[in-house]
Amino acid sequence: MNNNKNTISKKIQRQITILNFLKLGTQKSSDLLNHLKLKGHSNSTSTLSNDIKSLKDSGFKIDDTTKGYYTLLLNGCNELYSHFIKYQSMAIAYQKALNIPKKYMQYILFEPNALEFNFDVFNDMFKAIQLKREVSFEHVHFQKNNTIKKYTFKPYILKEYQNRWYVIGETKKGYRTFSLDRVSNLKITNNNITIKLDSIEEKLNYVVGVSFNESTIKPQIIKLKIDNNQKEYIKTTPIFTNQEIIEEKETYFILKMFVGNTIELRQQILKYGSRIEVLEPENLRNQILEEINNLLLLYKQ
Repeated sequence: MNNNKNTISKKIQRQITILNFLKLGTQKSSDLLNHLKLKGHSNSTSTLSNDIKSLKDSGFKIDDTTKGYYTLLLNGCNELYSHFIKYQSMAIAYQKALNIPKKYMQYILFEPNALEFNFDVFNDMFKAIQLKREVSFEHVHFQKNNTIKKYTFKPYILKEYQNRWYVIGETKKGYRTFSLDRVSNLKITNNNITIKLDSIEEKLNYVVGVSFNESTIKPQIIKLKIDNNQKEYIKTTPIFTNQEIIEEKETYFILKMFVGNTIELRQQILKYGSRIEVLEPENLRNQILEEINNLLLLYKQ
């Protein structure tokens, strides 16, 4: 069994090596084989052919129509590439961690994770989306004393946010988002649905997080005044994907974005405390002020 695990691990590592090398540009098969050998992997032509086929079957666009050359077409699959590398690399690291002596585990500090990934729920929800079928399920509502409610739901798209997977779609009352870790007794019905994928993806382009309803998906211009000591953090871990620095001063800069006013956006702003000030719009500024006043009341008691 361990040998099989090691074989899978080696295959994944080899494919990651192939992808990383192809990301540099079009490569001759001989150069790719030499690179695999240099990295300590099998460099047989049959193994390479099998790996290329496996990667193409996984969704990667690899052009091998010119004999002896391979080109990775990242247009349309760049996100797939980054997620593949991240998750497969972590899987290899976790596997190695399981096999090292326990005394060395003190040098690896994993972030506490109370969430259980329910593969069956994820898989069945994804299957329902592929089949374009309505589903029914029970959902635990954290903000209502963990009450359980049954829903009939049209699932449109799955989205990951902060280590949780969510499904976005519609109930009879409109757009809704449900966290998959709180879904149980999922059943795929025979009721066909029309998935409004283009519309959903367009709306998601203007949303921070997964709060998805008629009020939160309406984008608006938001301007934030931010301390310069936060600039590099906000560049590398943006508040919103499409953000723009429109003004820079000695002690602060102004960040502009066109985005919906979601609770996740407000949480992102609030986590920077006094280092961020909302300049506009007025309604968002007032919401942040109200939250600050509520906090102040707590600490004055």
